[in-house]
Amino acid sequence: MSKPTIFKWTCPQCGKEELVMRPVVLDAAADPKSAAAVKDETYFRVRCSHCGTEGDFLMNLLYADRERGFLIALQPDEKLPFPPVPPGTWRALRVVRDAEDLADKVRALESPLDDRLAAVAEYLLYRKIRPALPAGSAMGMTVFHMGDAGPEVLLPMEIAGKGYAMGKDVLTAERLAELNETYGAALAADEDKGFRVIDRAWAKEFVDRCEK
Repeated sequence: MSKPTIFKWTCPQCGKEELVMRPVVLDAAADPKSAAAVKDETYFRVRCSHCGTEGDFLMNLLYADRERGFLIALQPDEKLPFPPVPPGTWRALRVVRDAEDLADKVRALESPLDDRLAAVAEYLLYRKIRPALPAGSAMGMTVFHMGDAGPEVLLPMEIAGKGYAMGKDVLTAERLAELNETYGAALAADEDKGFRVIDRAWAKEFVDRCEK
């Protein structure tokens, strides 16, 4: 884990400036408490010492899991160049833009699945549900989750006139076999090196190519 760096956060309620200390490289094994906070999306939460208001802040961060061999760059500013890769053996190098995407990507890469296949499953669930929703409905961010029955993707939504609902695709052995039969060869041919953004846009482009 790198030495902490001081960041400034301004309370949106009272304007008080807070100093926040965070490392620019988070080593998951060396700091499991912070790693857990990333996954439950509390790592970037700050409470104002004056009025008690809570808010989020974002920073450039490298999340390193050397045991599982993945490195994720949280990089809110798309215009910045990718960070240098620290020494190590990395099976996956990923870039995300916000805290929710970081948490989702960590959960996916901690699982035994290829995170690219998980991204495809998330996109397919989104594509299946979206046309069926009535006007005025809202969809949340698709989430990768390790449930009691194994890996699954969840899609929270607010259905107009009916309230909250949760779409789900449980990635059983049968479902994974189906996905691999359709997309496995294309994934094997997909060159996976260097920092990459593997998100819904990537999955849409990938699925569209496979379906041509």
